Amino acid sequence: MLDRVQPPGRRRSAAALVAGLALLGVASGAHATVKDCRDTIGKQVKGLFALGASALDGCHKGKDKVCTANSDRAACNLLDGPVVDAKGKYAAKQAKVLAKIGPACTGFDSAYPGGVESAVLDKLVAELNGNTSVSLGDDDLLCDKAVVGCHKTIATERTKVLKEVLLDSIKCQAKLDKTASSFGPIDPTCLDAADKSGAKAKAKIAAKCTGIDLTKVGSCATDLTGLQNCVVDSAIATGQDLAKALYGQPATGCGNGTTEGSEQCDDHNNDSGDGCSATCELEGNSCTPWSGPGAGTGTRVVKVAITTPQPLGGLQVTLDYPQFQAGIPGVGSSSIVQSRFQALQPATLAALNDDNNATAVVGMINLADTFDTGDLFQVTLDNCVALSQNICNRNQQVFACGGRCHLPNGTGGGNNVCLSVADCAGGEICDNGDPLVCSPGTNLPYGPGPQAGCCPGDNACYTQAEATGCAVSDPVDELGQPVAGVTCSVTVTEQP
Repeated sequence: MLDRVQPPGRRRSAAALVAGLALLGVASGAHATVKDCRDTIGKQVKGLFALGASALDGCHKGKDKVCTANSDRAACNLLDGPVVDAKGKYAAKQAKVLAKIGPACTGFDSAYPGGVESAVLDKLVAELNGNTSVSLGDDDLLCDKAVVGCHKTIATERTKVLKEVLLDSIKCQAKLDKTASSFGPIDPTCLDAADKSGAKAKAKIAAKCTGIDLTKVGSCATDLTGLQNCVVDSAIATGQDLAKALYGQPATGCGNGTTEGSEQCDDHNNDSGDGCSATCELEGNSCTPWSGPGAGTGTRVVKVAITTPQPLGGLQVTLDYPQFQAGIPGVGSSSIVQSRFQALQPATLAALNDDNNATAVVGMINLADTFDTGDLFQVTLDNCVALSQNICNRNQQVFACGGRCHLPNGTGGGNNVCLSVADCAGGEICDNGDPLVCSPGTNLPYGPGPQAGCCPGDNACYTQAEATGCAVSDPVDELGQPVAGVTCSVTVTEQP
């Protein structure tokens, strides 16, 4: 489950920031220290957070009194929108906070990518927006007393959890900073886990929401245990993410040779194209290009379409592709992976997660419109072996065996030869450069765990297009209710 959706915070103008700093003067921050900057950010963000959380909760409380449908409760999930901050109180407070942080942090912006305003203040807005959307939702409660009571309790308790996590984390790190000689990200031991408020929140949610039709509440789960867990867990995660943002990252983080924080790799430099990108994300994939028979060039576009009996608000699609013959650069949900993904229908949230293990999962949510029958997304893969070149039917998780399997003459597949027999010594079914004979049923010491052999006993060949498919999971309508009968289909196009 997604613990929170994070719509981007509205960017304030660079001109306003420059003007604010000009009024304060650079001289006032000339003797500021890293500790001064961190202490100021921590102190100022406490009040800004309290005001923002209160404004969001207050907006939802007002909507509780609306007894008709279409109340536009979704507007109450946007702290930087015209409904929640109609009187501009939050915007005014934010300007004052920025005015105080500016001089204290002059010269230390390198620890905050994009500047303090983006890394801290915009992050605060985005995190509060996302957590509110997940915990409080956007459903009309229609003055149902029991449902409204449950909803109010969720709002009150999630805010208490957020407050404890953020304030206790700041207090802990500020204490460590008093005697510190170097300053980096928040100490992991300071990331509070809501030990006090978490259990109380679950108890109060149980007391107020038991026996309620939770599908009407609009929160992140429709069963009591799931509701307790997701409200508290998402608040803890949000509070910890905010605490991490307050203390920034050392300017030398990526490129210092130590994999830390959210880095996937660190190779002592900030160069892309060497396996570890300039932002410390892995660049390689399971597809290892080679120059033997059937070697591919260019890319391969895999387009996925859906057929649905009614409009969808969200779904996940698992995409299978022939590992070692084609691959998605990068790992997990990194920016490198995302760069190969394109949504073909508008989405509020759309992300690709590649496990580098012949499958990738695409999750898409649209809070404004819906997904209909038709093309949904496409993923561009790198080629190792041309699409027209058949491959042997084998366990695709055997590392380094791909690309060199072939059929013995006269067996299976009508004498088809997947790749040139010259690449393999006599009697071998495939060759990974090791003298080990790779025959049906042989277990290889490669890959994630015990293998059933390089090729199954029938040694059948099939096309790579046949090895590419999809499956739909968790399709829901715009109200979050399950939808049955949703299917997907794949088309594959080779690019030069």
